[in-house]
Amino acid sequence: MNKILKIGAAIFAIAVCGIIIETGIVNSNYAKKVTDSVDKYEKKIAEIEKSLENDKKKDDNEDQENVLIANEYQIKDTTKISDAYKNGNDEGLDDNEKETLKLASDILKDIIKDDMSDFDKEKEIYKWIINNVPHGSGTAEEVATPLGVMKGKKAVCVGYATTFRLLANMVGIECKVMHDTGLGHSWDLCKLEDDWYITDCYMDAEGAPYASFNMTDRQAREGHDWDSRLFPKAEGTKYSYAIMNAKNVDDALKISKKIAKENNKEDNIFYLSYVVKQNDKKNTYKTNYILTGIQSRMGYESAEISSFKFGDSTYFIFAKKKPYDEGMDGNQTDTTFDAEKYDKILDKNFGKVESYDDTDSYDGAVGWFWLLKGKIMKKSIVKKGLVIALALTTVLSVCSCGKKKEEVSEDKGKYTSTEVLEQVLGGIADLPEMVTIKSGDTNAENKFEQICDLELDKVEDFAFTNAKENTKIADEICILRMKSKSDMAIAKKSLEDRIDQRKGVFNTYDPEQVPKLDKAVIDVKGNYIMLIVSDQASNGKYEFNKFLGE
Repeated sequence: MNKILKIGAAIFAIAVCGIIIETGIVNSNYAKKVTDSVDKYEKKIAEIEKSLENDKKKDDNEDQENVLIANEYQIKDTTKISDAYKNGNDEGLDDNEKETLKLASDILKDIIKDDMSDFDKEKEIYKWIINNVPHGSGTAEEVATPLGVMKGKKAVCVGYATTFRLLANMVGIECKVMHDTGLGHSWDLCKLEDDWYITDCYMDAEGAPYASFNMTDRQAREGHDWDSRLFPKAEGTKYSYAIMNAKNVDDALKISKKIAKENNKEDNIFYLSYVVKQNDKKNTYKTNYILTGIQSRMGYESAEISSFKFGDSTYFIFAKKKPYDEGMDGNQTDTTFDAEKYDKILDKNFGKVESYDDTDSYDGAVGWFWLLKGKIMKKSIVKKGLVIALALTTVLSVCSCGKKKEEVSEDKGKYTSTEVLEQVLGGIADLPEMVTIKSGDTNAENKFEQICDLELDKVEDFAFTNAKENTKIADEICILRMKSKSDMAIAKKSLEDRIDQRKGVFNTYDPEQVPKLDKAVIDVKGNYIMLIVSDQASNGKYEFNKFLGE
């Protein structure tokens, strides 16, 4: 930017000098000095232009794919191996590359058939990886290279991404490895026909199968963060697994019956996708309410939900995860205990849970099935239900209203979101290394779309900071200054959805971070709304209210 400003200043100076000389405003001696200055500026411009050209060449030549992840795992180029497979000639490979080629060829021989489409090939490669390679630890060579992954059957994210890329490239599918902005995670980007799709085998290997398979940018942004300038856009729909398998929702309650049926099967690892038109607000909220209700009853460690908007529709994904307690290397850990015994002790000391009538039985994964059995809830729960219903009605009325009358100008607050964020941060000690983006920054609009699904034109400005290692640490603070208080309910709902989405991410990455998200604070003051995820969230809330005049 400084170089561009210098060029602009130089051009302006030349133009002014030219006018002065041309119009004869100065005498010949002074004109000579001016001419010398012009020559000096022209040389300076030439130097800057050359520097900019060199910078561009450097950017063009920089490898944005094969980078170092988590300061430990190098993404290594495997083009030589895939080319050797396609050419049937391994003469240029070293011993490790030849062994990699042999192992990969044997896998492809077992899973790939000649008459398969590229999509079918990609799907078989994906299935082999998530079904045969659990998460694991070890040296970089053991868990972050295709050779180590195929031999040891364990991997970190780089191992999943590079193995998937190698196998895809070998069968003629163009595939790249993507990474997040903090260089803490990696995954894949595949091209099928003319469109790109995002796949994260690491997420699905010990999570929910197909939940992260062939995602669009919009879907992937719910749990991933990357610099969109570095990679092609994933905007394909033909092979988007969520879109191609989505069932239309005409009655949201039917979803619970379908999930109950799938959950009662012996092999109850499943993936379901639903689509609701965005203008059908009632069905959209009912679907979200039912899915989150089922998830809370089955447990966040068992069920994963996500949603994303595409075109004129909202897509919901519900997936039953693989059991989390299988351990890093696939060794089953016994976590069973006498829950009834502990419930009796808790009931005696703290009173009974009011969520269900005394006659109700809460039987683990299908304990939420009360919804279909017509159980009678206590009066206190009915009251809570009425409060929720009223809250939903308020949100729906805001979302579905038609064209509003011209609003009277209101006070949006005298502080920018950035100023508020600085005050909040001042009250929190020992934060991890954070990365901040705010209104006006480069790529701010794309980043805002990752934070929440709120329409940016409803926001006066925003400031957001999160842990640099955002796939390992949940800490984050978001400040929104809304243009109108009437949109505050929508903003609050959007930030609540973000908390739910982040819980889904950390249930896979690091479940120990989930309690921090459970205690996340959302607070409203005037036209400002804050989300804070931190062990010191109460301190941040205090600073927020103090600064804005509590």
